[in-house]
Parts: sequence; C-alpha cells; structure tokens
Amino acid sequence: MYQRSRATRAEVYRALDEYPATFVSPTQDAYDDLEIMETRDGKSWFTIVPLWSKEEGESDMCLTLSFTQDNGEIRVRLDGCHVP
Repeated sequence: MYQRSRATRAEVYRALDEYPATFVSPTQDAYDDLEIMETRDGKSWFTIVPLWSKEEGESDMCLTLSFTQDNGEIRVRLDGCHVP
C-alpha cells in the first residue's frame, strides 16, 4: 500500500526531466544488494534506490523510499528524487 509522498508529483517530474539522461529499466539483478536501513525510532525503514539511464547505466539520480508497518500492512512512501 502506498502512502502520500513527501515529494510532490511535480517535484519528482521536474527532477527527472532536468537530469541529462534517458531513464531505463535496470538490469534484473540491479537491486540484489540494496541496503535497507532502520530509522532511529525503530518504527520504519528507508532505502536509497539508484535509477538507471541509457547513457550511464547506474545513474547518480536516486529515489528515497521509506517503509512503515501498519496493522500488518507495509506502507511505502516516495520521499524524494535527487542526486545525493
């Protein structure tokens, strides 16, 4: 289940549009070693997901996602889209 994003749709589209590359689907094993970190309060988790582009392969552009558990359901929220 998705939660309301911290980043607006317009902010995400603008960040992707301004990035000088063509985004593509990553390789099938691209996220096998994705690190998911627990927040300090222990009530949620987050990860930084690199995007992939035709020009670069793994790109500098990333999505930040957070996860919480509510009544047995995992909720996913898009927190931002940025170059760290």
